[in-house]
Amino acid sequence: SGRYISGRQLPDKAVDLLDTAAARVKIEQGAKPQKVEELELELASLDRKRIALDRDIAEHIAVDQNDYAELLGEIESLRAQVEALTARWQAERDAVIAFNEACNALRSAEQADAEAAAKSEDEARTPDPDEPPPVAAPEGAAAPDAHAELRAKVEEATKALAEIRGEDDPLVHHECDADVVAKVVAAWTGIPVGKMKADTIGSVLELEDVLGGRVKGQEPAVKVVAETVRMAYAGVRDPNTPIGVLLFVGTSGVGKTEMALSLADQLYGGDRFMTTINMSEFQEKHTVSRLIGSPPGYVGYGEGGMLTEAVRQRPYSVVLLDECEKADPDVMNLFYQVFDKGVLNDGEGRTVDFKNTIIILTSNLASDTIMRLYEREDPPSKEEVTEAIRPALSGHFKPALLARMTIVPFRPIGPSIMRDIAILKLNKLRKRMLETHEVETTFSDELLDELVRRCTDADTGARNVDHTLRGSLMPALARTLLEYMADGEIPPQLEIGLSPEGDWRFDFSE
Repeated sequence: SGRYISGRQLPDKAVDLLDTAAARVKIEQGAKPQKVEELELELASLDRKRIALDRDIAEHIAVDQNDYAELLGEIESLRAQVEALTARWQAERDAVIAFNEACNALRSAEQADAEAAAKSEDEARTPDPDEPPPVAAPEGAAAPDAHAELRAKVEEATKALAEIRGEDDPLVHHECDADVVAKVVAAWTGIPVGKMKADTIGSVLELEDVLGGRVKGQEPAVKVVAETVRMAYAGVRDPNTPIGVLLFVGTSGVGKTEMALSLADQLYGGDRFMTTINMSEFQEKHTVSRLIGSPPGYVGYGEGGMLTEAVRQRPYSVVLLDECEKADPDVMNLFYQVFDKGVLNDGEGRTVDFKNTIIILTSNLASDTIMRLYEREDPPSKEEVTEAIRPALSGHFKPALLARMTIVPFRPIGPSIMRDIAILKLNKLRKRMLETHEVETTFSDELLDELVRRCTDADTGARNVDHTLRGSLMPALARTLLEYMADGEIPPQLEIGLSPEGDWRFDFSE
């Protein structure tokens, strides 16, 4: 609850979460599972569609026989799934009932023994002179297990329940475990269950591969970020500082913001756990009150600050301070304590904890130096780039503030990396076409070459790909799709390429 549920305070939200999860377990043991209900609703919907088609056939209205046969197949398949799931639910419910009965019997017997032992202890304190003293058990003799049979029944019921479930998720829970709590949090917040149940240590170990898959061509930067996070999770960094304070330096469009989004998604469950603050809005000293909230007596007191309120509600998150070099230096002085001690007091005097956040600052300073270094035939090392850009950074940031950051230089994007980025962007377009129009889309090699050729401006980097797609390819595709929609159905296959004249080509096929 402390990590995922915002807007409420502890311990209230933790108690409420546990209460709801326990109530869900109790209801599950007597009600039909949601999976079965969803399949039954889907089956009923398809059955209504079949009845409507049967009525059309009876009235001699033309019906596509292929669609009708496909519908009948879906109904039969779904009915079989419902029957199998219902049978499994009933077997699992009976096994849970047997497990609960065995546990209750054992618990009652142990409670009776405890009461009898307490009574005997009371009688021993006031012995009856006519009764002979109790005989002590021989030293070293093991006391017999009076409830061995009941314990065996509990173990047998546990094994039977595990055999019925197999590797599948439980339909009926017999206890309030992490899975139930995760489902309740998912219902409240919309965060996928898998994100919450994922092994945090495993996610950190795989961080380098995940970031490298989303941010192309920035292997040195990915390595620095992954190492910083791993040090914090391994417990070798100072626990009283944020997980990481990273200064991303590089030209526009090289993946700085995408790196921050990837971190929020992999470590915290999605980009909703990233707070983005555009530091170009804080070019005057007095605007610092917008970050931490207005002090008493000033306009806006009690409303909270953009930064402090966001972190107070989501203490496990990524904080992105974008274009930090454009902020007033006095505004940046606010972050000394945050970077060093992991805390910050807001306008009302409340202490906000930053120890579970990753703070990322982005800057375009020294972009010319980075470009010049990577124009050489032999690419420079990360350490060489860092030392080359440090004077420019020190000229803007105070040395004491810069020393609290980890400098992460981002290298310019070359043609080969631009091609990989173009493939990623086109794959997103392919996914949208499949979800929206059920059209399977492919792209020719000539199209990729043309995209890379048009995206040669180093000042804007990968944003050129988005600009080309939105400004040229997508408008032409939209016009073609609307023409097909006006004439009837859109064919299920599409290849996008280049015409001999150099224009975009859209070839639809069945």
